[in-house]
Amino acid sequence: MSRGQYFLYSMVWIVAGSVLRGLIILVEPDPLGNPGFLSLAFAPYFIAASISLLSYSARRLNDLNRPRYWLLFFLIPFLNLGLQLILLFAPGQDPSEAH
Repeated sequence: MSRGQYFLYSMVWIVAGSVLRGLIILVEPDPLGNPGFLSLAFAPYFIAASISLLSYSARRLNDLNRPRYWLLFFLIPFLNLGLQLILLFAPGQDPSEAH
């Protein structure tokens, strides 16, 4: 998976989540910040987005010839930022050289 594809897929999920969350806030405002019933609609989206983004990240790590256990770095503060930068900016394999 190329850097461009990884960036595009990630941005689609991020923008979709932001729009969904914005709609939930518009429809169900709560001045105290308590989550309402519609906020539960965000949970299935979050699960689907997390699974697909982990899948994209695993494919990108494969493209970079890095081990998949690096995905565990997403769970560690500040290392997750470093991993995200590597996935976005490190050049991958040339498609003609891929096995």
